[in-house]
Amino acid sequence: MSSPAHGQDAGQHVGWVERPSLEYQHAFDCCAVALQPIAGSIAVLASHPFYGRELAARLDGRQARFFATPAWDLAPEEMRAWLGAEGTSTQTDLESVAASGVVAAVWAEPEREGGRKVLARIEGVMAPAGRLYVVAAGPLRRYLPEWQSRAWGAAQCPAGYRATLRWLRMAGWQVEARYGFHGPRSVLWGLAVRCAAAGGRRDWADRCLAAMRAHYVVQGWISILAAVALLVARKA
Repeated sequence: MSSPAHGQDAGQHVGWVERPSLEYQHAFDCCAVALQPIAGSIAVLASHPFYGRELAARLDGRQARFFATPAWDLAPEEMRAWLGAEGTSTQTDLESVAASGVVAAVWAEPEREGGRKVLARIEGVMAPAGRLYVVAAGPLRRYLPEWQSRAWGAAQCPAGYRATLRWLRMAGWQVEARYGFHGPRSVLWGLAVRCAAAGGRRDWADRCLAAMRAHYVVQGWISILAAVALLVARKA
């Protein structure tokens, strides 16, 4: 699994891993499933082209509008090249969709700097009772391939789970659900799988693998310890 260096020519489709880790795949898929039945404008805010590209592949480009937060320093044509979809709508000003209202939004990896301002802008364009889906990395993110390359990272300075949750609550958002992907129990069972396999106990390894899968997705407060989390909030 490769992690090309960020900053090369956008047309070469660099700046993301060839295949996202299972944790991010779960988070992106959950967002896509939740947004599929929604009719109306959807805003997708991404702090890195990696998130934008993966979400663009899962969402309807005619319905979703993609925004760079805080900025990728790319022109709209370059943004489409990064996203890998010519039909994807890209805009630079979130307020440009305020007239019709945003019924739902996905915010992929809030940045520590300027994150609260971005949240305020999302609230300003969100329709009443609109939902916000926030993908945020947890403390175990350093074990993911997306975060192991020094030349490329999924975000410059991520705010993380705790800060993002605090921002939402301070801004009056009602946090309806919290999901974590690959939490502590899942990690421990994964280590048990390796140990059992190394010891030649395939039967134990299979049982540990089943337990790891059973605990892979967690809900509630324990999600704060997962590698990647998804927060679902509703505008008050």
